[in-house]
Amino acid sequence: MNDKPSVKVNGCHISEITDSEGIRVVELGNSLVRMGVVPDEGGRVAHITSLKSGRNHLSPVMAGIEDVAGELGRSESYPGAFATLAYQCRSSKTGQGMAVTVSASKGWLKLERTMRMDGGIPRIGFHVVYENTGRSPLPFKARIHPKFNVGGGRADEDKVYIPGKDGVFSVGDRKRSEDDIYDPSGGWMLAFNPRTRESVAAIHRPSQMDQLYPWGVKTGKYSYNLEYFGKEKTVAPGERCEMDFEYWVIADREDLDALEKFEDQLESGQKKALLGFIAKISGNPV
Repeated sequence: MNDKPSVKVNGCHISEITDSEGIRVVELGNSLVRMGVVPDEGGRVAHITSLKSGRNHLSPVMAGIEDVAGELGRSESYPGAFATLAYQCRSSKTGQGMAVTVSASKGWLKLERTMRMDGGIPRIGFHVVYENTGRSPLPFKARIHPKFNVGGGRADEDKVYIPGKDGVFSVGDRKRSEDDIYDPSGGWMLAFNPRTRESVAAIHRPSQMDQLYPWGVKTGKYSYNLEYFGKEKTVAPGERCEMDFEYWVIADREDLDALEKFEDQLESGQKKALLGFIAKISGNPV
């Protein structure tokens, strides 16, 4: 394995390794969470690992987090035209931490995804930009496709929750309609492992989203999506559309406190509901 020296800024670090199979992995991390990006395989996020538990919360047998975008910008069937591209990759300093940005172009579409972490906070912020580089308007619907497996191992007992009009409910609740499950207006989704009591909270801007897609699949080991579909729009030549979301890796009360103090995308009522629900199911009272 061939490693390059790690760069450390503001309590974060970025390093590049080449594993035993010759795959280049760029890692971004702090004292709580580490994330691995594979630029040459569609810029996918291969792992999101809690350093408190040592567990990877992405599926070990699926691709991780991927962009899904058609060559002409239209949302297409998974995995899409960008999954096999080699992305450009660069790192940068931010005000409170560091960031890794991957980008690629195909057809009339340029896609750029920036993943940012701050020191001492169990959060990964995502900012995705889709730019029309052609000469004609581009019909487009942004889509991010992750495969989660919170806690690792046998995750088929994991629970996925979404806030509804009359309280938080489980995606497995068959009394709920698909319209309820797809509704992004609550501002978050939550995956929880009852065995390890670890959570991953996915937080988004409802104004950018058309629907959620939190379904589970079985492929050797169980995994599930905390997937986002952006609003369908037509992007003019030279213009772009954007998508913002973040993942919080919650292992204990300290991580929950960090989420409570952080100025994120949630309205006060949405955040109160998320904090209260995590505290309830994890046994860490507010």
